[in-house]
Amino acid sequence: MRADIGLTQLRVDSSVTSEDTSDWGRGVLGGVGFGHPITDGTRLLFQVNYGWRRVKGDSVGTLNLTLGGLW
Repeated sequence: MRADIGLTQLRVDSSVTSEDTSDWGRGVLGGVGFGHPITDGTRLLFQVNYGWRRVKGDSVGTLNLTLGGLW
């Protein structure tokens, strides 16, 4: 399990327009993960995170699902 809070910036990078970075705002991230043993040296990893950022009145929420392995 994890929980983070701190300062954040929003960044836009587009091939049509130039790169732009916002002012500073605040952000929160929370998540949980699980590792399932496959063999003595390997694990299958699954993680779910939700992040929320607020900068100058604009809010952005993101949900991330990660599936991976550790060898």
